[in-house]
Amino acid sequence: MKISHIKTKWVLAVLLLAGFVSCKKYNYTGFTAGTGKPTITLVHTLYKADSLPLNVPDSTIDTLGNLTVTLPQVQGVNSPQDSVTTSGNGGTYYVILGTNLGSTTAVTFNDTAAFVNRAWLTDTTIIVAIPSNAWTPNEPNTLTVTTLHGSVTKTFHVNQPSPDITGLNPSAAPSGDTITINGSLFYNVDSVTFVSSTTDVQAQVISYTPTQIQVVVPPGIVEAFVHVYTPGGAAVSPSAFGFKYVIFKDGLTTGWGGNGGGYSGYNSTISYTDNSNPPPGGTEDIMVTISGSYGALQIGYGGSTPVSVSTLNLLSVRFAIAGGSTIPAGGQPAQVVINGDYTNNYQFTIPASTGGYQTFIVPLSALGNPATITEFVIQMQGSGGSGAIFYVDNLGFI
Repeated sequence: MKISHIKTKWVLAVLLLAGFVSCKKYNYTGFTAGTGKPTITLVHTLYKADSLPLNVPDSTIDTLGNLTVTLPQVQGVNSPQDSVTTSGNGGTYYVILGTNLGSTTAVTFNDTAAFVNRAWLTDTTIIVAIPSNAWTPNEPNTLTVTTLHGSVTKTFHVNQPSPDITGLNPSAAPSGDTITINGSLFYNVDSVTFVSSTTDVQAQVISYTPTQIQVVVPPGIVEAFVHVYTPGGAAVSPSAFGFKYVIFKDGLTTGWGGNGGGYSGYNSTISYTDNSNPPPGGTEDIMVTISGSYGALQIGYGGSTPVSVSTLNLLSVRFAIAGGSTIPAGGQPAQVVINGDYTNNYQFTIPASTGGYQTFIVPLSALGNPATITEFVIQMQGSGGSGAIFYVDNLGFI
């Protein structure tokens, strides 16, 4: 059976080329590739408004079943809007102008191969995107075009990509503490800032690697997004750093524990201005001395504005705790309770004095999912514990 002449339009090519519509003039009469050594005259940015007409490749199949593809050839003509450049960004399209480019077999940026679409190739132009991974810290700054008749190299700088932040460790800490910002492309860091609706404070950068930055938390930070700036651009942390709501951080928040409202203590003596045990940040922590059975650090709220979990989007309670000299080597069992809901408690162990401060993050879902916060308790387990001492700092909700 004879196969008749078939002429088809390539839908995929239409989709690829449809994004480029322009007032430029193009010659679709075809070309013969030059046999001389290639040259590069200049590189210019391919505008979003630039484009190829929607003529697409044709294909024919003869009576013997042989397939022939005819590619429309693009003859670019510069217009005043062209932007000549000696540098570019990964993932962005550029037009390379020169001579004897028709037989191009490879285009590389910093020795990284770019995809060459022959439908976007003429003897005087190449349309190509810089590979997203073409930038390196010590790039050779080269653009190389290789044809069947030789190669040419031009100085061309690939711009550093924007950094990316994947997380913060820890996710909350007091001023003066050092935290680690995790991510990628942290090269030549210019600055790190903590930004909120009321705060824009630059942090002290201690050190950085391509994947981690260590900074000191600036004073006055309650909750803020972390911004990292490099020559490649800026990145913002995916979630906010710090506490969404603070009960104690170098002092009680007004309305808690008798500070302008509320109450504190149950079979215990509490000091909110202790500095006998070096706190994890700041100058003061809470010292709790248990004086009777089931003694506790109990802090009640008496402020006029309810602490709403949904309004503040509170997910977990966070606190740092250290044991005093009276805590046994194996630690002391204790529990966390919110709003007097002792049925939904979180069991943990207060570390021994040699263990230093440890940070605990307890989901509110494990504490009865309260709608508002009216009381926080750390209670010694059982009837023992009289005379035990422990320290608490950086208490709040995240």
